[in-house]
Amino acid sequence: MLKGGLVNPDGSRLRFVMEDVTGMGTFGIVLRRGKNALKVAKVRSLSGYSEEETTILKSDNESNLACLEVEKDVYRRAAPFPGIVECIGISNDGILMAYYERGTLDDHIKNNQKPDVARQVHWIMSAISTVHHFHKCNILVDDIALRNMLLTEDWSIKMIDFGYCVLFPPELDLTTVEDEHGLTIKGDIFHLGNLIYSIAAWEKFHFELYPHLRYERPPINELPDPAPLLFGKLIQKCWTGAFVCSVLDGHGKVLDGSDKGKDKRFADVDRRKTNSDAIGTSTASYTARPIDTSDTSIAY
Repeated sequence: MLKGGLVNPDGSRLRFVMEDVTGMGTFGIVLRRGKNALKVAKVRSLSGYSEEETTILKSDNESNLACLEVEKDVYRRAAPFPGIVECIGISNDGILMAYYERGTLDDHIKNNQKPDVARQVHWIMSAISTVHHFHKCNILVDDIALRNMLLTEDWSIKMIDFGYCVLFPPELDLTTVEDEHGLTIKGDIFHLGNLIYSIAAWEKFHFELYPHLRYERPPINELPDPAPLLFGKLIQKCWTGAFVCSVLDGHGKVLDGSDKGKDKRFADVDRRKTNSDAIGTSTASYTARPIDTSDTSIAY
């Protein structure tokens, strides 16, 4: 076997061609399997390395396998749910999931013009609803980002990549706990604010909340001004820690801060479709409009 080649948990060679690879993350690799996708841990063969290298690589393998087991546990506890990628099966080899050809919301924003307000609202509400669902399951997500949002055939979004989640016992109050690195529910809501900002502004925004593996909220003046955007007040509340537990209230509606009553941009949005109970299959029509790189007049 080639030095550093990927192997299955039992040590046998992981067989695939590069055309099968649809995603490569820190701890896992996603392989196309017909109409589905199989996520496996990045486990490398220890053959051909020095003793020091083998020790490091063995530790990495164990960490990657542990992350995959966390992701399996997340699917067992939180799925199925409309905003979570469909999990078809879990085995010793990995996680078999539905495959979505439209790719990530990150790539979509990079390559296409801003959609209408109704589409943005639908995606934002879907993200809010999904994070709220995880919190109700006593799970902190941590890695809430555009790259972890997949677009389905009907232009809904599905969240993926849960290896860095933290699962707390169901009886604990999620608003009062943190993991060993200081991750809290307010950290999740901060990252959710980043995601909402990115969709509303139609440009990727990322702020590393845990640069030293400790929770460090930045001064608000170091963040972009969300005031002119859809859900601007909501974004600011996510960033300033104003939400103690959730961005949603008990009725599945966005808590104070959405500006929907005053913002004329919401005029054409069907309010019946912007609460968490309505999130799921998207029925509104949408046509992606690729960016014309030869046209420098396009504004965002």
